[in-house]
Amino acid sequence: MPDNYRIADAISMPSTLAYGSVSGTNIRKPVIVQVGHWFNLANTLWDFVPNTSINFASDYNPYKYADSAVGFVWNPVRTAAGASGRVETFYGIGAFTETDTQADDIIINVTQEKPLKVNADGTGYEDDGRVVLNVIIDNTSPNSVNLENVKITLKFQDKEYDEDGNIVKWPELYVESGKEEDEVISVGNIGRGMVSGTIPIVLKAKPQEKSIVRKVMLEVSYEGQPYPATASKFVTLPSIKNKMPSLSFVSVTPSKIYYEDPAVVTITGAKSEGSQEAFSLLQDKSAWKVYLVRQDDNLKVPVDTENISIDVKNRQILFVVDMEGVVGRFKVHMEFTGEALRGIPNFVSSGYVESVTDEEYKDRGYSVVVLTRKGDRTDFE
Repeated sequence: MPDNYRIADAISMPSTLAYGSVSGTNIRKPVIVQVGHWFNLANTLWDFVPNTSINFASDYNPYKYADSAVGFVWNPVRTAAGASGRVETFYGIGAFTETDTQADDIIINVTQEKPLKVNADGTGYEDDGRVVLNVIIDNTSPNSVNLENVKITLKFQDKEYDEDGNIVKWPELYVESGKEEDEVISVGNIGRGMVSGTIPIVLKAKPQEKSIVRKVMLEVSYEGQPYPATASKFVTLPSIKNKMPSLSFVSVTPSKIYYEDPAVVTITGAKSEGSQEAFSLLQDKSAWKVYLVRQDDNLKVPVDTENISIDVKNRQILFVVDMEGVVGRFKVHMEFTGEALRGIPNFVSSGYVESVTDEEYKDRGYSVVVLTRKGDRTDFE
């Protein structure tokens, strides 16, 4: 019986991971842990039989949609009259799409030493396509422990294997040596309250006809850790043929935001041919910036990259901006500075986002309401 389990939103290169505990302090360990399609598990009371032939991660299954679930089974326990019993588990979700990721009381910082640039004759990249990622592991939180035998394991997008585990497609961005064993980097020990030195990770990029972005996942593990802490970095591989992406925007919403609290603003792009490819380049947030400019005096309100989310499929940029009591009418500006985006005109919204004092425009939070049936079908609490 495992102590923990992990769920990902994609088999390779996930952007969201969830972890659950099967056992631990004050957790009564189940006798059976079952994994299957949600519909099948949810509609079975006690006699669930896993369908080992179904792919519940794909729409191509009898239920016509992808959904998974984990079920626990505990043996009955005799309970005295008036007494009660309890079973519980822990489950949590985290998004790992930024260069700074905090997990298990460590912070993983990943930065790219310098962006890739096309060489002078347009045949490849400068420095022969060499990409250096600098990693720092911060182990200074109040709950930190001594980290022994720390290792960083690299996971690359679009690396494919056959059924026998042989590589059939080498990724567009890979370790410089080209050796799979070099995808695991031994760091050694990091003491409690200490910060690692800079750990350079040297990669190499294949020259590209069209600009693309590739995601590198970094899994940090150490002895006694049930699952790795995870961080990621997007790296832009620009077009060596100077093929510029087609990127345009159609709207900025909402038109009014509250002046004191953080507010979410959405920039929606045009769904034209090639626009999804272009939007994927925005995942490398070091290649562009967004900010608000006030109409009367050009006051600039910056937006931190940590507060920006890219929805490639729906061609949307969502960002959180804190006006900190500033009011007025603002236009949204985007500047494109990266090599792959250098030919795209900077964007200025045609409409305004107005920061107002009317509390009607406050962002609304949400809570969870639990409805519990106590007895018969009509007795709820």
